[in-house]
Amino acid sequence: MDSVEDDMARIWAFLPAHLAAACSARVDAIARQAHTPSDPRTLDQVRADVFADLLLATPDKTSAVKVELYVTVSAATLLGLSSQPGELAGYGPITAELARDLAGDATWRRLLTDPVTGEALEFGTSTYRPPAALRRFVWTRDRTCRFPGCMRPSHESDLDHTVPFPRGSTSAANLGAFCRRHHRVKHRTAWQVSRPKPGRFCFRSPAGKTYERHPEPVLGDPPPF
Repeated sequence: MDSVEDDMARIWAFLPAHLAAACSARVDAIARQAHTPSDPRTLDQVRADVFADLLLATPDKTSAVKVELYVTVSAATLLGLSSQPGELAGYGPITAELARDLAGDATWRRLLTDPVTGEALEFGTSTYRPPAALRRFVWTRDRTCRFPGCMRPSHESDLDHTVPFPRGSTSAANLGAFCRRHHRVKHRTAWQVSRPKPGRFCFRSPAGKTYERHPEPVLGDPPPF
C-alpha cells in the first residue's frame, strides 16, 4: 500500500497478465452496470468502490478471515474539541474527521501517554507470549520496526524480547517491534541491541558503529530515520 494525501492510498497487485486482465474486466463490468446517470461518482470512482466491495464484502456479511484497523486518536479529537489528526497504523496521519468516523463503529481501548513527550506509558505481563492488549500497546508505541532505517509498520512486525525470556520480562520495557528480516538479523548476526530506557533502543553494528531509535509521540509523523 502506498499512502497519498487527503486520507487516500493506492493498493496494487503483481499478477500474471491473464489474471490481471480478467480482474480488471470484472471490476469494469460491475462498475458499468452499477453506474447510473444520477450517480455523482465518476466511473473510476465506482471502479474503486467495486474493488473494495469485492475484497471486503461477502453475501452473508461474514468471513473466516478477520482484519483489524488500528487507529490512534486523542480524546479531544473524538469529542470534537480538537482537530488534531489521528494515526492509522500502516498508513500514517488521517484527518480528525475520518478518525471520528472510524471511531463511531469501533472497539475503543484506552491508552495513557506522557503529557509532555506523548510517549505511551508502561504495560507488562509475566507470560512469554504477549497478550493482545500488550501487543497493541507496543505496536502503538513503536509505530515502525525499531531496526535502524527500517520503516515497516509495527503491527506487521514481530515482538522481540531484548533480554531473552524468562531472564527478561514480557513487558513493554523489554519488548520491541522488529520486522521478520531484522528480527533474524538481531539474533543471527553480530548486531548488538540494548535498552537504556523503555522504548529506547541502542544498536551496535558488526563494524562498531552505534545507532539509536527513540520512541515518537503516538500521534504525529514518524521521523524518516
